[in-house]
Amino acid sequence: MLRLDRAVAWFTVFAVVTAAVACAGPRTSSREPGVTVPITDVKTVAGTWAGLASREAGGRDDWLEIRLHENGTFEAFSARQIGAFIGKGTLTLNGGRITAVGPRGSAVLTLYNRQGPVLVVDFRDVNGVQYSAELRPKT
Repeated sequence: MLRLDRAVAWFTVFAVVTAAVACAGPRTSSREPGVTVPITDVKTVAGTWAGLASREAGGRDDWLEIRLHENGTFEAFSARQIGAFIGKGTLTLNGGRITAVGPRGSAVLTLYNRQGPVLVVDFRDVNGVQYSAELRPKT
């Protein structure tokens, strides 16, 4: 009986330590490999994209929704843990990617095919804080 109790205690300690390390370990990108799809026209990615965005240095995820318009403009909405963020700006084609510029920062949007379209957004705000997001078409 003592052996069984000791085994259960060791298993419990192992499970708790493993869970703590998994939850508190360094944040890694969830970016899977995929095929880069060159963006040749804003019309090919026009529409609403949504998903999670994370701050590079903080690890907190926020909901991001971005609407790309065929006329080369965008609107973004983020439900952040510290409040909502709304932004708009312009889109420019640049080497198979899109550069988005607004009053609060700029971003590079890259399209991938990962069992469907994924728009990767790498954003830097005016204070130099970096964010990244993986967005899918909103249906």
